[in-house]
Amino acid sequence: MGPPSPKTNPAPSEGVKIENWQWSLILSGFMIMYLILGAFIFDATESQHSIDAQNQLYEDVLEFFGRRPCFANNFQDLQDFGRAVNQYRSRGASLSKEYWIDRENEDLESTWILPRATTFALTVVTTIGYGNMVPRTFGGGLFCVVYALIGIPLMGFTLSVFSKSLDGFIKRYRKVMGLLEKLIKPKRPRMVIQAILTALLVATALILFPSLLLWWYQDWPYFDSIYFFFITVTTIGFGDIYLDGCARCNASIWVFVIMFVVYVFFGMCVITALFRAVTTYQQQKLMEVETRLQSLIKAASSTILDTPSHDNGNGGTGEEMARNGCPETDDRRNMELTVRGSLAVDIHNDA
Repeated sequence: MGPPSPKTNPAPSEGVKIENWQWSLILSGFMIMYLILGAFIFDATESQHSIDAQNQLYEDVLEFFGRRPCFANNFQDLQDFGRAVNQYRSRGASLSKEYWIDRENEDLESTWILPRATTFALTVVTTIGYGNMVPRTFGGGLFCVVYALIGIPLMGFTLSVFSKSLDGFIKRYRKVMGLLEKLIKPKRPRMVIQAILTALLVATALILFPSLLLWWYQDWPYFDSIYFFFITVTTIGFGDIYLDGCARCNASIWVFVIMFVVYVFFGMCVITALFRAVTTYQQQKLMEVETRLQSLIKAASSTILDTPSHDNGNGGTGEEMARNGCPETDDRRNMELTVRGSLAVDIHNDA
């Protein structure tokens, strides 16, 4: 019999590649868990408040009947009156004091005056949609659909173009933030400080300073002003608080509306630019993590595949080979030390 043929090891694996659909499933699962978490928290914080408000309404109605016995037997009339008020409010009428006018000396003026209509058009194309003003006629609703179909893509394209023009400012801002490297050497504390400074700058420019103007002009509580600008610039637009102080079309109202339009446009451009920067950074980090995982998996698989099996008849166990200074065992040990060393270097660089 001839000498035994040398044992050939299979080719090392190319590593495990994380496909895009796998990342999509992971991120989708994370978003679902995030939404469920938010639902539980909102339910825990808001349910009792809603129940208390409903009980208070019932108590106020009973008190109203107690002070006015003539309504005690006419509860249906009171319900009809409330339903009529809600119906006319949905059509644009208002019981606010600003809309009480002297009909003998002035003409009745619509709530759809031009400044408020301009604000409404802005909420349509930016998808803010407060909901305080809605078209109720067939022609108005049809035009709103067509207007939104054209205006929303146009606004999105405009915001993308203008947000790209802010890339130069963002690069200069990164250079300024890079000066912190001379003051703070560790990477993680430096990144935390940079994130805090950036958040303060954006919050001051988009929320805190404009809230002062709204607090002065509309006489709102300062926290309500902060809340309003936050739900506006993020296009959440709950509709529980909105601008509704323009009862007459005059110069001061137009100045305020123009300033508000410019603010919304600029704020959304800044938010879009920040989203683009964060998305680019996250993609780079995901690529680095994927490359590191592939390298580690490839190194581990190569180590396992390159290690031959030994029995007691061909040289003893692995421990005996290590004690006897077997070259193959030394190679495997060197490979493990190399992998550990590369991990230590990566961890040190991240720190």
